Amino acid sequence: MKRVLYQPDLDLVSQIDWARLAAYIDGEGNIDIADQVHKAPFEGKGRYGYVRVTVTNTDPRLSEWLYKTFGGSVQMRSGTRLFKGKTQNWKDCFNWVLCNHRGAQMLQRCLPYFIIKREQAELAISFQRTVVRSGRRGTPQDVLEKRAVIKSQLRVLTSRGQSVATGS
Repeated sequence: MKRVLYQPDLDLVSQIDWARLAAYIDGEGNIDIADQVHKAPFEGKGRYGYVRVTVTNTDPRLSEWLYKTFGGSVQMRSGTRLFKGKTQNWKDCFNWVLCNHRGAQMLQRCLPYFIIKREQAELAISFQRTVVRSGRRGTPQDVLEKRAVIKSQLRVLTSRGQSVATGS
């Protein structure tokens, strides 16, 4: 049975909702290029990257609105977990996720409204533009190299450490 994802018509989303989404991604979200590794022979060969946009929050109303408005998927993570050898009791959180072409398409529509993550969104969009079905011949080496450069640039922007804005 084929899994069917809920994908509302993004042309019906209002400009104010695109601005809201950009603000949530700026404050509560993450834009990255995740890796998928194929292990079984029928799934293809090797490793490939894909655009992934997430927004995480402890209030389920936000992820419900994101899902109904933009599609994607929502996962709940339990707040009880082991951290540094001790059991922590944090609030449950909800992860809204949108990936691949749909994620890049959504980022494109949010571009005018980003304050913090515009450059990250631009890199993710440029990465997704390199993704085409290559079939048995595989992805050309120059495309793989371009993807690696984009991914490393995005990793620099999202890494922890010295703050860009404050220099601290």
